[in-house]
Amino acid sequence: MYLDPATPVIVGVGQLTLHRKPGIPSISAIADAEPAEMMARSIHLAAADAGPSGSLIQRVDEIDTVKTLSWDYFNPGKVLAKLLGISPANTAVSTIGGDSPLALVSRAAARIAQGKADTVIVAGAEAVYTRRKMNPSGSQGISWSRRDLEGTPPPEEIGESRPGSHPYELEQSLALPVNVYPIFETAIRHRLGLDPLAHLDRISKLWSRFSAVAATNKYAWSQQVQSPAEISEVSATNRMVSYPYTKLLTANIQVDQAAAIILTSAGTAEALSIPKDRWIFPVASAFAHDYWFVSERSDLTSSPAIGAIARACFGQAGVTLDDISKFDLYSCFPSAVEIACLELGIDPLSESRPLTMTGGLTFAGGPGNNYASHSLAQMVGAIREDPESLGMVTGVGWYMTKHHSMILSGSPVRSVGGFSTLSAQPGADQREPRRFGRQSGPVTIEAYTIVYDREGNSTRAICACLAPDGSRVWAGTTDAHLLSTAESIDVCGRAGEVSDTATVAF
Repeated sequence: MYLDPATPVIVGVGQLTLHRKPGIPSISAIADAEPAEMMARSIHLAAADAGPSGSLIQRVDEIDTVKTLSWDYFNPGKVLAKLLGISPANTAVSTIGGDSPLALVSRAAARIAQGKADTVIVAGAEAVYTRRKMNPSGSQGISWSRRDLEGTPPPEEIGESRPGSHPYELEQSLALPVNVYPIFETAIRHRLGLDPLAHLDRISKLWSRFSAVAATNKYAWSQQVQSPAEISEVSATNRMVSYPYTKLLTANIQVDQAAAIILTSAGTAEALSIPKDRWIFPVASAFAHDYWFVSERSDLTSSPAIGAIARACFGQAGVTLDDISKFDLYSCFPSAVEIACLELGIDPLSESRPLTMTGGLTFAGGPGNNYASHSLAQMVGAIREDPESLGMVTGVGWYMTKHHSMILSGSPVRSVGGFSTLSAQPGADQREPRRFGRQSGPVTIEAYTIVYDREGNSTRAICACLAPDGSRVWAGTTDAHLLSTAESIDVCGRAGEVSDTATVAF
Protein backbone atom coordinates (compact mmCIF):
# COMPACT_ATOMS: atom_id res chain seq x y z
CA MET A 1 0.00 0.00 0.00
CA TYR A 2 1.30 3.45 -0.95
CA LEU A 3 1.74 5.79 2.00
CA ASP A 4 2.08 9.51 1.34
CA PRO A 5 5.47 10.60 2.74
CA ALA A 6 3.72 13.63 4.31
CA THR A 7 1.44 11.44 6.42
CA PRO A 8 1.86 12.49 10.09
CA VAL A 9 2.89 9.82 12.56
CA ILE A 10 3.54 9.79 16.29
CA VAL A 11 6.87 8.03 16.67
CA GLY A 12 7.83 8.66 20.28
CA VAL A 13 6.20 9.36 23.63
CA GLY A 14 7.81 10.01 26.98
CA GLN A 15 6.39 10.40 30.47
CA LEU A 16 7.99 11.44 33.72
CA THR A 17 6.51 11.26 37.22
CA LEU A 18 8.61 12.33 40.18
CA HIS A 19 7.12 10.24 42.96
CA ARG A 20 7.77 12.10 46.19
CA LYS A 21 8.10 11.03 49.79
CA PRO A 22 6.21 13.18 52.32
CA GLY A 23 8.05 16.21 53.62
CA ILE A 24 10.02 19.13 52.24
CA PRO A 25 11.86 18.19 49.02
CA SER A 26 15.64 18.36 48.97
CA ILE A 27 17.51 21.03 47.00
CA SER A 28 18.31 18.52 44.25
CA ALA A 29 14.66 17.40 44.13
CA ILE A 30 13.56 21.01 43.70
CA ALA A 31 15.97 21.44 40.80
CA ASP A 32 14.78 18.22 39.19
CA ALA A 33 11.18 19.44 39.36
CA GLU A 34 11.71 22.59 37.32
CA PRO A 35 9.06 22.22 34.58
CA ALA A 36 11.48 22.94 31.72
CA GLU A 37 13.91 20.34 33.05
CA MET A 38 11.12 17.78 33.34
CA MET A 39 9.93 18.54 29.81
CA ALA A 40 13.45 18.14 28.45
CA ARG A 41 13.81 14.78 30.18
CA SER A 42 10.45 13.59 28.83
CA ILE A 43 11.51 14.68 25.32
CA HIS A 44 14.67 12.58 25.56
CA LEU A 45 12.51 9.67 26.74
CA ALA A 46 10.23 10.18 23.75
CA ALA A 47 13.19 10.19 21.37
CA ALA A 48 14.48 6.97 22.91
CA ASP A 49 10.97 5.50 22.63
CA ALA A 50 11.09 6.07 18.86
CA GLY A 51 13.96 3.62 18.49
CA PRO A 52 17.70 3.59 17.94
CA SER A 53 17.90 6.64 15.66
CA GLY A 54 19.98 9.31 17.38
CA SER A 55 19.11 12.22 15.10
CA LEU A 56 15.37 12.62 15.71
CA ILE A 57 15.65 15.58 18.09
CA GLN A 58 18.06 17.31 15.69
CA ARG A 59 15.35 17.16 13.00
CA VAL A 60 12.84 19.09 15.12
CA ASP A 61 11.64 22.31 13.47
CA GLU A 62 8.89 23.21 15.95
CA ILE A 63 8.39 22.93 19.70
CA ASP A 64 4.86 23.43 21.05
CA THR A 65 4.25 23.51 24.79
CA VAL A 66 1.21 23.23 27.00
CA LYS A 67 0.64 26.29 29.19
CA THR A 68 2.41 25.71 32.51
CA LEU A 69 0.67 26.82 35.70
CA SER A 70 3.42 26.15 38.23
CA TRP A 71 6.04 28.40 36.62
CA ASP A 72 5.70 31.27 34.18
CA TYR A 73 7.95 30.95 31.14
CA PHE A 74 7.84 33.74 28.57
CA ASN A 75 8.72 31.38 25.72
CA PRO A 76 9.01 27.82 27.03
CA GLY A 77 9.74 26.43 23.57
CA LYS A 78 12.89 28.54 23.34
CA VAL A 79 13.92 27.48 26.84
CA LEU A 80 13.52 23.85 25.79
CA ALA A 81 15.42 24.42 22.56
CA LYS A 82 18.38 25.73 24.56
CA LEU A 83 18.26 22.72 26.88
CA LEU A 84 18.09 20.36 23.89
CA GLY A 85 20.77 22.16 21.90
CA ILE A 86 18.59 22.77 18.84
CA SER A 87 17.23 25.78 16.94
CA PRO A 88 13.66 25.10 15.78
CA ALA A 89 12.10 27.57 13.39
CA ASN A 90 8.86 27.89 15.36
CA THR A 91 7.58 27.73 18.93
CA ALA A 92 4.01 27.88 20.18
CA VAL A 93 2.27 27.70 23.55
CA SER A 94 -1.30 26.80 24.39
CA THR A 95 -3.86 28.80 26.31
CA ILE A 96 -5.40 27.44 29.52
CA GLY A 97 -7.52 24.31 29.13
CA GLY A 98 -7.35 20.53 29.39
CA ASP A 99 -8.06 20.33 25.66
CA SER A 100 -4.67 21.96 24.97
CA PRO A 101 -2.49 18.85 24.41
CA LEU A 102 -4.94 17.49 21.84
CA ALA A 103 -5.17 20.87 20.16
CA LEU A 104 -1.37 21.07 19.90
CA VAL A 105 -0.89 17.48 18.68
CA SER A 106 -3.68 17.91 16.12
CA ARG A 107 -2.14 21.17 14.94
CA ALA A 108 1.28 19.54 14.64
CA ALA A 109 -0.15 16.63 12.65
CA ALA A 110 -1.99 18.98 10.31
CA ARG A 111 1.13 21.12 9.76
CA ILE A 112 3.13 18.01 8.91
CA ALA A 113 0.42 16.81 6.49
CA GLN A 114 0.43 20.24 4.83
CA GLY A 115 4.22 20.32 4.51
CA LYS A 116 4.55 23.27 6.92
CA ALA A 117 6.59 21.27 9.43
CA ASP A 118 8.53 18.03 9.38
CA THR A 119 9.20 17.04 13.00
CA VAL A 120 7.36 18.57 15.96
CA ILE A 121 7.66 18.16 19.72
CA VAL A 122 4.62 18.69 21.94
CA ALA A 123 5.50 18.80 25.63
CA GLY A 124 4.12 19.91 28.97
CA ALA A 125 4.98 19.70 32.66
CA GLU A 126 3.72 20.74 36.06
CA ALA A 127 5.46 20.84 39.43
CA VAL A 128 2.58 21.95 41.64
CA TYR A 129 3.49 19.42 44.33
CA THR A 130 7.01 20.77 44.79
CA ARG A 131 5.93 24.37 44.32
CA ARG A 132 3.35 24.12 47.10
CA LYS A 133 5.64 22.18 49.41
CA MET A 134 8.24 24.90 49.14
CA ASN A 135 5.88 27.85 48.90
CA PRO A 136 2.62 26.98 50.70
CA SER A 137 1.71 30.58 51.51
CA GLY A 138 2.23 31.91 48.00
CA SER A 139 5.17 34.08 49.09
CA GLN A 140 8.57 34.02 47.44
CA GLY A 141 10.51 30.91 48.34
CA ILE A 142 11.44 29.05 45.19
CA SER A 143 13.57 30.15 42.26
CA TRP A 144 13.88 28.19 39.05
CA SER A 145 16.31 29.97 36.83
CA ARG A 146 15.17 29.52 33.25
CA ARG A 147 12.29 31.95 33.00
CA ASP A 148 13.15 34.30 30.17
CA LEU A 149 15.77 34.42 27.47
CA GLU A 150 16.92 37.91 26.60
CA GLY A 151 15.66 39.06 23.21
CA THR A 152 13.37 36.05 22.78
CA PRO A 153 10.28 36.78 20.69
CA PRO A 154 6.92 35.72 22.12
CA PRO A 155 5.64 32.32 21.01
CA GLU A 156 2.51 31.88 18.95
CA GLU A 157 -0.48 31.35 21.25
CA ILE A 158 -2.79 28.48 20.32
CA GLY A 159 -6.39 28.42 21.55
CA GLU A 160 -8.95 30.81 22.98
CA SER A 161 -7.75 32.83 25.94
CA ARG A 162 -11.01 34.31 27.22
CA PRO A 163 -11.94 33.62 30.86
CA GLY A 164 -14.08 30.61 31.64
CA SER A 165 -16.53 32.39 33.95
CA HIS A 166 -18.85 35.34 33.42
CA PRO A 167 -18.58 38.17 35.99
CA TYR A 168 -22.09 37.30 37.18
CA GLU A 169 -20.97 33.72 37.80
CA LEU A 170 -17.90 34.90 39.69
CA GLU A 171 -20.22 36.70 42.12
CA GLN A 172 -21.43 33.26 43.21
CA SER A 173 -17.93 31.70 43.45
CA LEU A 174 -18.16 29.84 40.14
CA ALA A 175 -14.46 30.39 39.56
CA LEU A 176 -12.97 26.94 40.19
CA PRO A 177 -13.73 23.59 38.55
CA VAL A 178 -14.16 22.03 41.99
CA ASN A 179 -17.16 24.32 42.56
CA VAL A 180 -18.75 23.82 39.14
CA TYR A 181 -18.44 20.12 38.24
CA PRO A 182 -20.29 18.99 41.41
CA ILE A 183 -23.17 21.21 40.32
CA PHE A 184 -23.26 19.18 37.10
CA GLU A 185 -23.20 16.06 39.28
CA THR A 186 -26.34 16.89 41.25
CA ALA A 187 -28.10 17.75 37.98
CA ILE A 188 -27.11 14.32 36.61
CA ARG A 189 -28.32 12.64 39.80
CA HIS A 190 -31.69 14.34 39.48
CA ARG A 191 -31.93 13.38 35.81
CA LEU A 192 -31.24 9.73 36.71
CA GLY A 193 -33.83 9.83 39.50
CA LEU A 194 -31.41 8.47 42.09
CA ASP A 195 -31.34 9.26 45.79
CA PRO A 196 -28.08 10.74 47.13
CA LEU A 197 -26.70 7.52 48.61
CA ALA A 198 -27.44 5.43 45.50
CA HIS A 199 -25.86 8.03 43.28
CA LEU A 200 -22.77 8.37 45.47
CA ASP A 201 -22.38 4.60 45.32
CA ARG A 202 -22.65 4.75 41.52
CA ILE A 203 -19.93 7.34 40.99
CA SER A 204 -17.70 5.76 43.64
CA LYS A 205 -17.87 2.44 41.78
CA LEU A 206 -16.91 4.22 38.57
CA TRP A 207 -13.97 5.97 40.22
CA SER A 208 -12.86 2.75 41.91
CA ARG A 209 -12.48 1.23 38.43
CA PHE A 210 -10.36 4.20 37.40
CA SER A 211 -8.13 3.69 40.46
CA ALA A 212 -7.63 0.07 39.42
CA VAL A 213 -6.29 1.25 36.06
CA ALA A 214 -3.96 3.72 37.78
CA ALA A 215 -2.63 0.86 39.89
CA THR A 216 -1.27 -0.73 36.69
CA ASN A 217 0.13 2.54 35.30
CA LYS A 218 3.75 3.06 36.36
CA TYR A 219 3.44 6.79 35.64
CA ALA A 220 0.39 7.26 37.87
CA TRP A 221 0.84 9.56 40.86
CA SER A 222 -1.24 7.21 43.04
CA GLN A 223 -1.04 3.49 42.35
CA GLN A 224 -3.36 2.28 45.10
CA VAL A 225 -6.67 0.63 44.28
CA GLN A 226 -9.43 2.44 46.14
CA SER A 227 -12.66 0.61 46.94
CA PRO A 228 -16.02 2.34 46.39
CA ALA A 229 -16.41 2.62 50.17
CA GLU A 230 -12.98 4.24 50.56
CA ILE A 231 -13.89 6.76 47.87
CA SER A 232 -17.33 7.65 49.22
CA GLU A 233 -16.70 7.64 52.97
CA VAL A 234 -15.44 10.79 54.64
CA SER A 235 -12.24 10.25 56.62
CA ALA A 236 -9.16 12.09 57.84
CA THR A 237 -7.53 11.58 54.44
CA ASN A 238 -10.70 11.85 52.35
CA ARG A 239 -12.49 15.01 53.41
CA MET A 240 -15.57 16.45 51.79
CA VAL A 241 -14.57 19.08 49.23
CA SER A 242 -17.67 20.11 47.30
CA TYR A 243 -20.87 18.12 47.68
CA PRO A 244 -21.27 15.36 46.62
CA TYR A 245 -17.52 15.01 46.01
CA THR A 246 -15.01 13.80 48.52
CA LYS A 247 -11.33 14.40 47.86
CA LEU A 248 -11.08 11.03 46.07
CA LEU A 249 -13.72 12.19 43.58
CA THR A 250 -11.78 15.29 42.52
CA ALA A 251 -8.80 15.95 40.24
CA ASN A 252 -5.41 16.03 41.93
CA ILE A 253 -3.32 18.92 40.65
CA GLN A 254 -0.62 18.46 43.30
CA VAL A 255 1.72 16.36 41.19
CA ASP A 256 5.15 16.65 39.56
CA GLN A 257 4.68 15.21 36.07
CA ALA A 258 5.74 15.79 32.48
CA ALA A 259 5.02 14.24 29.09
CA ALA A 260 6.22 14.69 25.53
CA ILE A 261 5.06 13.52 22.13
CA ILE A 262 7.18 13.58 18.96
CA LEU A 263 5.48 13.64 15.57
CA THR A 264 7.12 13.48 12.19
CA SER A 265 6.25 12.64 8.61
CA ALA A 266 6.17 9.07 7.36
CA GLY A 267 8.94 10.01 4.93
CA THR A 268 11.22 11.22 7.71
CA ALA A 269 10.37 8.24 9.91
CA GLU A 270 11.34 5.99 7.01
CA ALA A 271 14.55 7.92 6.37
CA LEU A 272 15.54 7.67 10.04
CA SER A 273 14.75 3.93 10.06
CA ILE A 274 12.28 4.33 12.90
CA PRO A 275 10.68 0.87 13.24
CA LYS A 276 7.15 0.79 11.85
CA ASP A 277 5.89 -0.88 15.01
CA ARG A 278 6.56 2.46 16.74
CA TRP A 279 4.38 4.41 14.29
CA ILE A 280 0.95 5.50 15.47
CA PHE A 281 -1.32 7.45 13.16
CA PRO A 282 -3.62 10.32 14.14
CA VAL A 283 -6.51 9.55 11.79
CA ALA A 284 -9.16 12.04 12.94
CA SER A 285 -9.42 15.15 15.08
CA ALA A 286 -12.21 17.61 15.87
CA PHE A 287 -12.92 20.47 18.23
CA ALA A 288 -15.88 22.58 19.37
CA HIS A 289 -17.12 24.40 22.42
CA ASP A 290 -20.41 24.44 24.24
CA TYR A 291 -21.95 27.80 25.08
CA TRP A 292 -18.97 29.42 26.73
CA PHE A 293 -20.60 30.32 30.01
CA VAL A 294 -22.29 27.62 32.06
CA SER A 295 -25.20 30.02 32.64
CA GLU A 296 -26.06 29.98 28.93
CA ARG A 297 -26.50 26.24 28.59
CA SER A 298 -29.94 24.79 28.12
CA ASP A 299 -29.29 22.13 30.76
CA LEU A 300 -26.42 21.06 32.99
CA THR A 301 -26.28 17.37 32.11
CA SER A 302 -25.36 17.40 28.43
CA SER A 303 -22.69 18.66 26.05
CA PRO A 304 -23.77 19.12 22.43
CA ALA A 305 -20.14 19.89 21.60
CA ILE A 306 -18.93 16.46 22.72
CA GLY A 307 -21.54 14.80 20.57
CA ALA A 308 -20.57 17.01 17.62
CA ILE A 309 -16.82 16.32 17.82
CA ALA A 310 -17.42 12.58 18.18
CA ARG A 311 -19.59 12.52 15.06
CA ALA A 312 -17.01 14.61 13.18
CA CYS A 313 -14.20 12.23 14.15
CA PHE A 314 -16.18 9.14 13.23
CA GLY A 315 -17.02 10.67 9.87
CA GLN A 316 -13.44 11.68 9.13
CA ALA A 317 -12.07 8.26 10.12
CA GLY A 318 -14.88 6.40 8.33
CA VAL A 319 -15.78 4.44 11.46
CA THR A 320 -18.55 4.16 14.02
CA LEU A 321 -18.58 4.11 17.80
CA ASP A 322 -18.55 0.31 17.68
CA ASP A 323 -15.17 0.38 15.93
CA ILE A 324 -13.51 2.16 18.87
CA SER A 325 -11.95 -0.42 21.18
CA LYS A 326 -10.56 1.84 23.90
CA PHE A 327 -11.12 5.34 25.24
CA ASP A 328 -9.49 7.87 27.44
CA LEU A 329 -12.34 10.19 28.38
CA TYR A 330 -11.27 13.35 30.14
CA SER A 331 -11.84 12.56 33.79
CA CYS A 332 -11.29 15.57 36.03
CA PHE A 333 -14.49 14.70 37.92
CA PRO A 334 -17.08 11.92 37.54
CA SER A 335 -19.59 14.30 35.95
CA ALA A 336 -17.19 14.94 33.03
CA VAL A 337 -17.07 11.21 32.26
CA GLU A 338 -20.82 10.77 32.75
CA ILE A 339 -21.68 13.62 30.37
CA ALA A 340 -19.24 12.32 27.75
CA CYS A 341 -20.76 8.85 28.01
CA LEU A 342 -24.24 10.32 27.69
CA GLU A 343 -23.25 12.06 24.47
CA LEU A 344 -21.50 8.95 23.11
CA GLY A 345 -24.44 6.74 24.00
CA ILE A 346 -22.65 4.40 26.38
CA ASP A 347 -23.17 3.52 30.04
CA PRO A 348 -20.06 4.25 32.13
CA LEU A 349 -20.71 1.35 34.51
CA SER A 350 -21.80 -1.38 32.10
CA GLU A 351 -19.44 -0.46 29.24
CA SER A 352 -16.90 -3.26 28.71
CA ARG A 353 -14.37 -1.16 26.81
CA PRO A 354 -11.86 0.77 28.95
CA LEU A 355 -12.81 4.41 29.53
CA THR A 356 -9.37 5.46 30.78
CA MET A 357 -5.83 4.55 29.81
CA THR A 358 -4.19 6.31 32.76
CA GLY A 359 -6.55 6.02 35.72
CA GLY A 360 -7.82 9.58 35.45
CA LEU A 361 -6.93 12.91 37.01
CA THR A 362 -7.68 11.82 40.58
CA PHE A 363 -5.32 8.85 40.62
CA ALA A 364 -2.95 9.09 37.65
CA GLY A 365 -2.63 12.81 38.30
CA GLY A 366 -4.10 16.06 37.05
CA PRO A 367 -1.09 18.15 35.98
CA GLY A 368 -2.88 21.39 35.17
CA ASN A 369 -3.57 21.65 31.44
CA ASN A 370 -1.30 18.72 30.57
CA TYR A 371 -3.25 15.58 31.55
CA ALA A 372 -4.19 14.69 27.97
CA SER A 373 -0.50 14.49 27.00
CA HIS A 374 -0.28 11.56 29.41
CA SER A 375 -3.48 9.99 28.11
CA LEU A 376 -2.19 10.28 24.52
CA ALA A 377 1.09 8.66 25.56
CA GLN A 378 -0.74 5.82 27.27
CA MET A 379 -3.03 5.37 24.26
CA VAL A 380 -0.02 5.17 21.94
CA GLY A 381 1.37 2.34 24.06
CA ALA A 382 -1.96 0.51 24.11
CA ILE A 383 -2.35 0.70 20.32
CA ARG A 384 1.20 -0.47 19.74
CA GLU A 385 0.23 -3.62 21.61
CA ASP A 386 -2.91 -3.97 19.46
CA PRO A 387 -2.07 -2.30 16.11
CA GLU A 388 -5.42 -2.98 14.45
CA SER A 389 -7.33 -1.23 17.23
CA LEU A 390 -8.71 2.29 17.31
CA GLY A 391 -8.48 4.51 20.36
CA MET A 392 -10.30 7.76 21.13
CA VAL A 393 -8.90 10.42 23.46
CA THR A 394 -10.88 13.46 24.60
CA GLY A 395 -9.85 16.69 26.29
CA VAL A 396 -11.93 19.29 28.14
CA GLY A 397 -11.19 22.90 28.99
CA TRP A 398 -12.77 25.04 31.71
CA TYR A 399 -16.23 23.76 32.80
CA MET A 400 -17.20 21.29 30.05
CA THR A 401 -16.60 24.32 27.82
CA LYS A 402 -13.90 23.55 25.25
CA HIS A 403 -13.67 20.07 23.76
CA HIS A 404 -11.23 18.25 21.52
CA SER A 405 -11.15 14.61 20.46
CA MET A 406 -8.71 12.50 18.46
CA ILE A 407 -8.80 8.99 17.05
CA LEU A 408 -5.51 7.10 16.85
CA SER A 409 -4.67 3.90 15.00
CA GLY A 410 -1.76 1.62 14.23
CA SER A 411 -2.82 1.79 10.59
CA PRO A 412 -3.14 4.81 8.27
CA VAL A 413 -5.75 3.29 5.98
CA ARG A 414 -8.78 4.25 8.04
CA SER A 415 -8.45 8.00 7.52
CA VAL A 416 -10.82 9.48 4.94
CA GLY A 417 -9.17 12.15 2.80
CA GLY A 418 -5.99 12.50 4.85
CA PHE A 419 -5.49 14.11 8.24
CA SER A 420 -6.96 17.47 9.16
CA THR A 421 -8.46 19.03 12.25
CA LEU A 422 -12.18 19.68 11.89
CA SER A 423 -14.26 22.34 13.57
CA ALA A 424 -17.50 20.71 14.66
CA GLN A 425 -18.93 23.99 15.95
CA PRO A 426 -22.00 24.06 13.67
CA GLY A 427 -23.15 20.77 15.19
CA ALA A 428 -22.76 22.15 18.72
CA ASP A 429 -24.83 25.31 18.24
CA GLN A 430 -28.25 23.81 17.61
CA ARG A 431 -29.90 24.96 20.85
CA GLU A 432 -30.83 28.46 21.88
CA PRO A 433 -28.68 29.94 24.67
CA ARG A 434 -30.46 30.35 27.98
CA ARG A 435 -30.86 33.84 29.36
CA PHE A 436 -29.33 34.48 32.75
CA GLY A 437 -28.80 37.23 35.29
CA ARG A 438 -29.65 38.66 38.66
CA GLN A 439 -33.29 38.65 39.72
CA SER A 440 -35.32 37.94 42.81
CA GLY A 441 -38.53 36.02 43.32
CA PRO A 442 -39.75 32.43 42.96
CA VAL A 443 -37.44 29.86 41.39
CA THR A 444 -36.98 26.11 40.99
CA ILE A 445 -33.74 24.59 42.25
CA GLU A 446 -32.03 23.11 39.19
CA ALA A 447 -28.74 21.88 40.68
CA TYR A 448 -26.39 22.73 43.53
CA THR A 449 -23.27 22.03 45.48
CA ILE A 450 -22.14 22.66 49.05
CA VAL A 451 -18.66 24.03 49.70
CA TYR A 452 -16.68 22.75 52.72
CA ASP A 453 -13.70 24.14 54.58
CA ARG A 454 -10.57 22.07 55.13
CA GLU A 455 -11.93 20.83 58.45
CA GLY A 456 -14.95 19.35 56.68
CA ASN A 457 -17.50 21.94 57.79
CA SER A 458 -20.16 22.94 55.30
CA THR A 459 -19.91 26.67 54.66
CA ARG A 460 -22.19 27.58 51.76
CA ALA A 461 -24.45 26.20 49.10
CA ILE A 462 -24.25 27.41 45.50
CA CYS A 463 -27.49 26.85 43.60
CA ALA A 464 -28.40 27.00 39.95
CA CYS A 465 -32.04 28.11 39.83
CA LEU A 466 -34.59 28.50 37.06
CA ALA A 467 -36.93 31.49 37.15
CA PRO A 468 -40.53 31.23 35.85
CA ASP A 469 -39.44 32.83 32.56
CA GLY A 470 -36.84 30.08 32.03
CA SER A 471 -33.79 32.20 32.76
CA ARG A 472 -31.02 30.89 35.00
CA VAL A 473 -30.35 32.57 38.32
CA TRP A 474 -27.43 31.85 40.64
CA ALA A 475 -27.93 32.13 44.38
CA GLY A 476 -26.50 30.79 47.61
CA THR A 477 -27.20 30.18 51.27
CA THR A 478 -25.25 29.70 54.49
CA ASP A 479 -28.34 28.62 56.47
CA ALA A 480 -27.30 25.56 58.52
CA HIS A 481 -30.71 23.89 58.26
CA LEU A 482 -30.84 24.27 54.49
CA LEU A 483 -27.28 22.98 54.14
CA SER A 484 -28.16 19.91 56.20
CA THR A 485 -31.31 19.34 54.13
CA ALA A 486 -29.39 19.57 50.85
CA GLU A 487 -26.84 17.05 52.14
CA SER A 488 -29.46 14.46 53.07
CA ILE A 489 -31.98 14.64 50.21
CA ASP A 490 -32.05 15.74 46.60
CA VAL A 491 -33.43 19.27 46.59
CA CYS A 492 -33.28 19.61 42.80
CA GLY A 493 -36.78 20.36 41.53
CA ARG A 494 -37.82 22.05 44.77
CA ALA A 495 -39.53 25.42 44.75
CA GLY A 496 -37.47 28.23 46.24
CA GLU A 497 -37.24 31.97 46.65
CA VAL A 498 -34.29 34.21 45.78
CA SER A 499 -33.86 37.50 47.63
CA ASP A 500 -32.45 40.78 46.36
CA THR A 501 -29.10 39.77 47.88
CA ALA A 502 -28.97 36.53 45.82
CA THR A 503 -29.76 34.44 48.90
CA VAL A 504 -31.90 31.39 48.22
CA ALA A 505 -34.38 29.60 50.49
CA PHE A 506 -36.01 26.30 49.55
